[in-house]
Amino acid sequence: MSNVLLVVAFILGVLLTIFGVQNTEGVQVNFLAFSTGSAPLVLVILASALLGAALAFLIGLRGRIRSSLELRRRDKRLRELESELSARPSASQDPAQSPTVDYSAADSSTQSRAGE
Repeated sequence: MSNVLLVVAFILGVLLTIFGVQNTEGVQVNFLAFSTGSAPLVLVILASALLGAALAFLIGLRGRIRSSLELRRRDKRLRELESELSARPSASQDPAQSPTVDYSAADSSTQSRAGE
């Protein structure tokens, strides 16, 4: 799997290099009161892509943090419930407290119906 990722990364690197070589002409960028003299088109596009990726990462980070906090809260609750359960006496420790159910009567009525 890592070899596949290495090949894909290499191909993307070659394509990005070709893109950069073909888009070297200068462009002027205007944003609000900010204006550039002349910047290579490839740098403008890559900077825009990096800013978009950073913004997407930050938006996704909020959800990951929320999920992590929820997971911690549930883990804590699970540990509390497990300790509460282990503090209770189990049925196998005290057989006198364990209710017994006689299923033989139910089995005989089911068998008599099956034979009909």
